[in-house]
Amino acid sequence: MPTSPATQFLLATGQILTPDTCTSMQHEASAETTTHPVEDGSSIADHVIRKPQTLTLTTRWTPRPPEPDYLPLGNHRGQDAFDALVEALQARQPIRIEMDGITYDPVVLTSVTMPRSFDDGDGREIQIQATQIQIVSGQTTRVRVSSRNGFKGKAKAKRTNVTLTRAGAAVAATVALLSNRTLTALAYTGSAITR
Repeated sequence: MPTSPATQFLLATGQILTPDTCTSMQHEASAETTTHPVEDGSSIADHVIRKPQTLTLTTRWTPRPPEPDYLPLGNHRGQDAFDALVEALQARQPIRIEMDGITYDPVVLTSVTMPRSFDDGDGREIQIQATQIQIVSGQTTRVRVSSRNGFKGKAKAKRTNVTLTRAGAAVAATVALLSNRTLTALAYTGSAITR
């Protein structure tokens, strides 16, 4: 009875790539902090930027995989897998990586390398680097512009990404209340929606 493979690459084209084994893997999560002084009493989290997680893998491919469902098949399966991964990288399409019960989705490939040595024989080693993509949702807000500023016409809905810190949302709420507009500040997401 075949076991589920430890590592799989699910490409945007629907193609599934399964290496014989993954000889090394490195998961990295990092953040960047401000180099400027932080005011006493302010939220430290507002001064830390989380970077996307990265994943570095070294995979092995042979003409004779452990199971018949390890794709691609054939004597050139290492080269075929390399070509498919390079195509996904050049197409800048998000892919999905499943390994050891962990799913990275969506990620984009940032590097695909196939070093060769005399000892490889028919086997191939492919080194892969991928970065997780952070997806945010946009909002539609109605913006009113005064005719005193040279604008003529009705207010138009504009799709925009609104990102405010808690302090920024509080300031925006105060300004909106003073200008007789209703504003809902979403403190936990740091977003503000004007009505």
